[in-house]
Amino acid sequence: MNNVLNYHKIKIIFVLVFSLFIVRSFSKVIFLANTPRINYSSINRLKKIPKYIADLSWSLTNQNLNNSPDSPPNYRVATKQQLEKLPLRPVSKGVYAGEIGKIKYYKVSQSEIEWSEMELRTKSGRLVKFRYPKDQPPAEEMLDIIKSE
Repeated sequence: MNNVLNYHKIKIIFVLVFSLFIVRSFSKVIFLANTPRINYSSINRLKKIPKYIADLSWSLTNQNLNNSPDSPPNYRVATKQQLEKLPLRPVSKGVYAGEIGKIKYYKVSQSEIEWSEMELRTKSGRLVKFRYPKDQPPAEEMLDIIKSE
């Protein structure tokens, strides 16, 4: 009898600690800046959680359903063998792309890309070397960010 009471006390304590953790965690998300005003954008995100969980394809049941021949091609999970047989179109030198239904696949062959190298000196005096595709010089904004370090 005494063991049962201790077991129930432990369960009650666990539930109280767990509920305290949930309230502390979600109160920062649901309420705006520690006021009683509700943050509706976070409520909308919380409403989308069940759909997100249902859309995950990591469970074995979903994988078996998605790979069945009766399922529509847009919802199939591409296997490695399917991707190897996929005809790829060249996008630019060394970059190839293809798709199966809604699944988009791309392959980058680093050895086929012609690279150019650039060295920049930052404000702190450090020399930064990086390379970029020959036809596509880096944007000026990116160079300014690197220089300002």
